[in-house]
Amino acid sequence: TLNDGSVASGMVTDDGETYTVRAAGGVSQSVKKSDVKTRQVLDISMMPMGLLDAIPQKEVIDLIKYLTTEH
Repeated sequence: TLNDGSVASGMVTDDGETYTVRAAGGVSQSVKKSDVKTRQVLDISMMPMGLLDAIPQKEVIDLIKYLTTEH
């Protein structure tokens, strides 16, 4: 929650004086740390439920391997 009452949600990167918040859909927002009133870590994933259900299991495994490998 920001000082003005608005909410920024997404994946957060600490950039020193600011946070970069990447929301679903790839939209990024830069937020000054001084503008942040509270931060909260959610217990649920931003990934929509059932998203991987339409993908063959082998492709899911390949995707997870790719995402967990340093590039």
